[in-house]
Formats: sequence, C-alpha cells, structure tokens
Amino acid sequence: GIVHADLYRLADESEIGELGLWENDDDIVLVEWPQRAPSLLRRPGLRISLSIAPAGGRLIEIEVLGNNPAELFAALAPWHAGAAQ
Repeated sequence: GIVHADLYRLADESEIGELGLWENDDDIVLVEWPQRAPSLLRRPGLRISLSIAPAGGRLIEIEVLGNNPAELFAALAPWHAGAAQ
C-alpha cells in the first residue's frame, strides 16, 4: 500500500509515532513537510523535491537518503518485482 502523511501541523516530532507510518514494512510512505520530523531524513528512502523553475516550468530533484543505498534498493525490491509480473 501507500501511506501519505502531511506533517505541516505536527506540533512536535514525538507525535510522529501516533501516525502509524511504519506499521507495514511493505508500504511506500510519502511524507510532506518532512523537516517537521528531522529523524525521518536519517531513514533510507528517496527525497523528491518539486519546485518552480526560474524560467518557468517545474523542477524535480531526487536524492537517495540513508547511509547505505543498498537498503533502499532492498526496500524497493518487492515493488519492482511486482511490476515485472
């Protein structure tokens, strides 16, 4: 599944545990306003940033997060394998 969380109204990072983001290891978790919970940025994953380009149009930046990119690839493997079927 896919889980979405908008952390804009988070009063404190400690509240993130109440959101149930990590209940299923197979879920893809999409987080808006992740800077409200800096510990999330230490987890393996992708940071996808969207912005307006100075000359018009949109920019997308994709950054691999975590100390070991192999963890990210392993986490994405079930999704990749499912798409190939």
